[in-house]
Amino acid sequence: MNFFLFVLYLVFTLILFMPFLFFYYKEHLGSAYDVIDDRAIALQEKRRLLMDNLKDLKMEQDTGKLSENEFSELSAGIIADLQRVDEEIGKSPVREIYRKNECTCGYKIPIEDAKYCPSCGKKL
Repeated sequence: MNFFLFVLYLVFTLILFMPFLFFYYKEHLGSAYDVIDDRAIALQEKRRLLMDNLKDLKMEQDTGKLSENEFSELSAGIIADLQRVDEEIGKSPVREIYRKNECTCGYKIPIEDAKYCPSCGKKL
């Protein structure tokens, strides 16, 4: 009887401490995908900032604050940076990992075989 009680205590102890061990090792060990994900997130954020800058320039041109020449001079650098970032995003290994589970809006869908995007609602 004492043997079964010992096994029962051991099982309950493992059940109690396994979540703590899991999160400890997951946080401290990490993986190569974490680094790749961080790089991809940084590239997406940089792309979004460049697009916002270009949109602001277009708005200033539409309101008459910038002439056509000023707009083309200022936007040329932003467009070149945007093309470079798009090329880096296209070459990123994360594109291959998430291509199946990614919507056109850029949201990475954590559910495999999802029929709709949880972010924008578009049918996949």
